[in-house]
Amino acid sequence: MHSYVSHGFDEIPAKSAHALMTALDKGPVVAAVRAGSDVFRHFSDGVIDSVDCTAKAPGQKFDHAVLVVGSGTTSGGMEYFLIKNSFSKSWGDKGFARIAASNMRSPEGVCGILSSLWQPKYHYLD
Repeated sequence: MHSYVSHGFDEIPAKSAHALMTALDKGPVVAAVRAGSDVFRHFSDGVIDSVDCTAKAPGQKFDHAVLVVGSGTTSGGMEYFLIKNSFSKSWGDKGFARIAASNMRSPEGVCGILSSLWQPKYHYLD
């Protein structure tokens, strides 16, 4: 078994669901999001895919970071990113949520999830 240490971060190209999906093959990714909307704050189940979460009001900035830990597709064919949030296990689905992967409504993606992406660099030690 190898041990490893994080050594900085790699920036993942913004505004690309494909780039995020590819990065997830290597491991989790940190993403900035707009978590101030009711849609995000009161999420409980399903997939977040709302223009209310995506819409950027004048002066609204990214106000939260989440860990993107995976991706998938619903039975209806919608692709999504699986995120781990720091709010608590009482938020979402035991602290997790699914955010739609499509960026058709905004190049930044739903809740801005494609706007600022960083992945830890890991170096394996022998």
